[in-house]
Amino acid sequence: MRIPLLAPDNYAFPDPAYALARCDGLVGVSGDLDAGRLLEAYRNGVFPWFSRDGWFFWYAVSARVR
Repeated sequence: MRIPLLAPDNYAFPDPAYALARCDGLVGVSGDLDAGRLLEAYRNGVFPWFSRDGWFFWYAVSARVR
């Protein structure tokens, strides 16, 4: 399992479906939490879940309720 480091100048996110299937929903890690990244994340069903040592962990959420 390889978690992508999200580049500061590119707000594109990897496929959330892959993250849900293979990475427990973890889409990527970034060093920023700015408005552009937040807006793109929310458009893709991706949310910042927590941060640690200046890194933000971005997770996809499943649309299905079990």
